[in-house]
Amino acid sequence: MKISKLLLPVNNSLFLRIGRKKTVVFLLFFVILQSSFLINDGQNIYNEKVRSSYKALSLAASEFNTSIEENLPKALIQKRFSSLRLAFKRNQMILDYLYPEYNYLFLNGPPFPKWDEQYFDGIVNPQGLQVIEELLDTYPSSKNDIKSLSASFLQSLNKLEGTYLQTEMSHVRIIEAMQSELIRIYCLGLTGFDTPSSEGAMDEAKAGLATIQEYFELLEREFSHINNENSKEIVKLLSKAISTLNKSDFKHLDRLKFLKLYVDPLNAKLRVFQSESGIALKRSKTHAQNYASKSLFSADFLLDEYYFQYTFHPLNDEKAVQLGKMLFFDPVLSKSVDASCASCHQPNKGFTDGKRFSQLKGKEALSRNTPGLINSAFATRFFWDMRELNLERQVSHVIQNSEEFDISYNEIIDRLEGSSQYKSLFRDIYGDFSEKPINNRSINNALAAYVNSLQGFNSRFDQYVRGESKSIDPLVKDGYNLFMGEAACGTCHFAPTFSGVVPPFYEETESEVLGVLKHWSEQHPILNQDSGRIINGIKKDHQGHFYRSFKTMTVRNAELTSPYMHNGSLETLEQVIEFYDRGGGEGMGLVLENQTLSSEPLELDELEKKSLIAFINSLTDTSGTTSIPYVLPDIEKYPHINRNVTY
Repeated sequence: MKISKLLLPVNNSLFLRIGRKKTVVFLLFFVILQSSFLINDGQNIYNEKVRSSYKALSLAASEFNTSIEENLPKALIQKRFSSLRLAFKRNQMILDYLYPEYNYLFLNGPPFPKWDEQYFDGIVNPQGLQVIEELLDTYPSSKNDIKSLSASFLQSLNKLEGTYLQTEMSHVRIIEAMQSELIRIYCLGLTGFDTPSSEGAMDEAKAGLATIQEYFELLEREFSHINNENSKEIVKLLSKAISTLNKSDFKHLDRLKFLKLYVDPLNAKLRVFQSESGIALKRSKTHAQNYASKSLFSADFLLDEYYFQYTFHPLNDEKAVQLGKMLFFDPVLSKSVDASCASCHQPNKGFTDGKRFSQLKGKEALSRNTPGLINSAFATRFFWDMRELNLERQVSHVIQNSEEFDISYNEIIDRLEGSSQYKSLFRDIYGDFSEKPINNRSINNALAAYVNSLQGFNSRFDQYVRGESKSIDPLVKDGYNLFMGEAACGTCHFAPTFSGVVPPFYEETESEVLGVLKHWSEQHPILNQDSGRIINGIKKDHQGHFYRSFKTMTVRNAELTSPYMHNGSLETLEQVIEFYDRGGGEGMGLVLENQTLSSEPLELDELEKKSLIAFINSLTDTSGTTSIPYVLPDIEKYPHINRNVTY
């Protein structure tokens, strides 16, 4: 709305009625009012951009739908689908920022059933662009399915339209959406995660970068009074990035160079623009990405606060960390006082134990391999079968398991209360909000705080990306480019954690069906029979596609954490690479109905396999995580259990 329609004319008669002394106040009020509407007018520029892009998307969706209904030639149908994909990519920056769950469920999510409680309250069948793209390969036999999915896509767009187009696009939303889009393009688009067509991925990445450029030019116009050189550099970098993609193809793109020349510099310069423009950032409760971070591989790129925002007590409390560290190495937590958390999670082995299956003294061997703990805090699901939702709650599974600590909380509390030092430490941290500071939740919280502190983003590779070291082995570079490109490792092990935590918001943790073997055998493979996620006790995970599905763990520190897989069936990284190269269990001839890993062999040569291992080994970083407490608090009440042993 134009400000001229809202302002009263400040004429002489009005001036006389108000009086000279009140005139200044009166005019100041209208200056403030005018400023606020000017800001809204500025923001309407972005809303108008959203509307025009959305209109183009709706038109492209309608034209594709018509091509199916009218039985047009397959070549024309595919051409219209490509146009639809590109139109969607020009909307995705804003659409996914505002409504990531809706996009995931109905518009462009992966092609498997999903459980939804927000929009549908039940199982949502596979739908959206990725599903349609796969079915186009078998057109016209898949015509009816495509027709139904196309109609559903249009319907989903129409349902969203009213809310989406009326959402105010503030400056901070635009900045954050652009930063998220950079990460989405790099981690999902250029890896091939977003589309089965590799060449399509390149075109869509260019469309995404062009969208960032268009929105930034609107910002630049509005904030033309600030650092013009920084703004010009952003526009120049975006143009060069698009040009680089134009000159390359999916297979030969140097993704490491692209990261260092464009993605990280653009992210950093957008941060400078935001700061100099006076656009205030707020800590997001729905995104784990730290929009103030300068690099995808900075130690602060992910906010651990996002993952522990609902815990009993903040996990970054240093006193809680130190208390948790004592408890982690103290056998007082086990019934027989001969095992601690560190018995299975040993610092010098990346917080694993080097065994296929852990086995405590006098106990049966566990049925799954011990996972590492460094960077495990950056997840929304825990354990191989993903049965727990946060770090605090997963502690109780170990404490109460008859094959692990096999003890009740009451017995642990009694022991800890028998120690003057432990009582003092718990009181100091938890005394203000609990009459009995030593309780189930405070014990869990302290242990979770220590595990949360085990973070490692300072490997040789991290330092090279951030420019802290000038060179790195060419084999590592080749391995990274292969990992993030042709080998498709980065479509499940997402940067920068290289785990199943999904960019760009890092709010979801994925699992995969790989067809894991009972033990390594190239000639006579046998399928492991562990049912995995489907039997984890969580209702929404009781779905067929989660049968034999297991959490995607990080490959960081994999150099230290052998053996591999949930059952420790692969002893070396060479075997791991060979397993994936052959297409997992299905690629090795086993029958699986729901393997999510492509069964097509990668056909890697020996040098490529070595480069992948070189890259994985370059991610090793245990700095600041391996110190242990050699003296533990005495338990005066039970002197016979005082043992200064850790592991």
